[in-house]
Amino acid sequence: MVKLAVRMVGTGSPRPDLESSGTAQVLWLDDLPILIDCGEGTTTQLLKAEVPPHPINHLWLTHLHSDHFLDTRSF
Repeated sequence: MVKLAVRMVGTGSPRPDLESSGTAQVLWLDDLPILIDCGEGTTTQLLKAEVPPHPINHLWLTHLHSDHFLDTRSF
């Protein structure tokens, strides 16, 4: 059986906001972390959530709007 877990790290909207970050979630399949979307501020939000970004090697973009991939330059 596969262990499944999800952590929401960004739930903001496309409109820039200092109080929220762009769309991003981390999905774990067993010990494999998969970043789903990578909106603005994702790296900072990962660190705040104590999710180290360096083991994340898989990125799943749900669609290509800038609010879902602006922070890919950090990975």
